[in-house]
Amino acid sequence: MQDFTFFSHENGRGFSAAALKYSACVFMLIDHIGYFLFPQNVFLRILGRMAFPIFAFFIAEGCGYTRNPIKRVSLIFFCAVIFDAVYFFSQGEPYGSVFATFFFSCVLIFILAGVKRRIFSKDKTYFEKIVFCLIFFISLIAVYFFTLIYHVDYGFAGVITPVLISLPNFDKTDAPIKLKSLNILPVKLLFLSAGILLTVLSGIMEGIQQYAFLSLILLIFYNGKKGKGYSKYFFYLFYPLHIFILYIISEFIL
Repeated sequence: MQDFTFFSHENGRGFSAAALKYSACVFMLIDHIGYFLFPQNVFLRILGRMAFPIFAFFIAEGCGYTRNPIKRVSLIFFCAVIFDAVYFFSQGEPYGSVFATFFFSCVLIFILAGVKRRIFSKDKTYFEKIVFCLIFFISLIAVYFFTLIYHVDYGFAGVITPVLISLPNFDKTDAPIKLKSLNILPVKLLFLSAGILLTVLSGIMEGIQQYAFLSLILLIFYNGKKGKGYSKYFFYLFYPLHIFILYIISEFIL
């Protein structure tokens, strides 16, 4: 049964997806206020480090639950093209927003999901299984080299973070029950930690990116429910709108 409380409870405590994603929006807003208006204030950028891991976690979660992968990928791709085109025409240089990062993440997650289904399918030959594994690894390598040429937010480490979170998800396959039992919050947070570590080692936001691990404190209490006020379209709109507003403010004030 769908839960309709903003702050949901399971066994006496827990945060809904809505509560966590709105929190991530607040952290992202704080981060970008620091970027556009108070670049000398490191504390604002530190708080902002918690936004990306939370969004990455729910990108992986959303891909696991979606019934229409093409629609989901198309929506994120559309957002990426619009935002990145506006940035290019206003700033005169190419830039891959977090929408571009998550677009590649979703593509890889859905390819990986197809590989999992075929690996554990009794109807597929070993040759077919090997072919699909090769398709995934070729896609992975192609995305890696693309991110070297065309900058996207958080780089390849950011792209791969949601993919890592999706690794223990075997729910829609004929995998053994032991593998399916890995799709639990502690395991997914372990893979998220690996993704955060990759962003730290990649030199992203050098000196403060390690504070992204603080997001795990909130995600530990995720109860698996959507919660009241959940709207995926709000999260798609919030990013470009608050960036645009802060950019206009910075142009007039600074």
